[in-house]
Amino acid sequence: MDDFDDFDGFDDPMDYHDSQSMYDTETPYHIDDKVVLITNLWGEGVMPKQWITDRTEMEAIIQECTVGSLATVCPDGAPYVVTINYVYCESKIYFHCALTGKKLDNIAFDERVCFEMHIMERIVRADQAMHFGTRYRSVIVQGRARQLDDPAAKLEVLMLITARYADGEPFEPPTEQQVAATAVVEIEIDSMTGKRNVEP
Repeated sequence: MDDFDDFDGFDDPMDYHDSQSMYDTETPYHIDDKVVLITNLWGEGVMPKQWITDRTEMEAIIQECTVGSLATVCPDGAPYVVTINYVYCESKIYFHCALTGKKLDNIAFDERVCFEMHIMERIVRADQAMHFGTRYRSVIVQGRARQLDDPAAKLEVLMLITARYADGEPFEPPTEQQVAATAVVEIEIDSMTGKRNVEP
């Protein structure tokens, strides 16, 4: 959002459309004090997108999603993305994994991570390919990840994760040995942004 603070926008989104080339581009303009992105696809048509700035709404999306995509940085600088289950609690994201693996190697190299979650609402079908689209809501979190060492804290998170997916069904808690054999990672959030596709 900071990149767009000085952007005055267009009175008519088609002013932007008419000024662009055939390549897919995005730019923001303002509607009712909200920043909306316009995607110019193949030089024709628009696909408005709206920033979600309300923290409560973004947190609702995080709670509604059941999986997210975790991005980490490899030691050679290459990106690495993997889909994981998670739980959101007290403004932090938690997930569990094996004690060894690429995710943990990357986090040990660079604690900075990015985490994306989205809800696909519907596909917009049309007679022409350029008029196809989607309607979705998404949240991207940037933060710092670290492993939890305290067994009690790990157990608490594992119980929260299990309860989230158990859908009210009873379950036995993990044993002390199982907790010890499982890595639990906490993501402390530095920034959170949200976006939704809206009707043109």
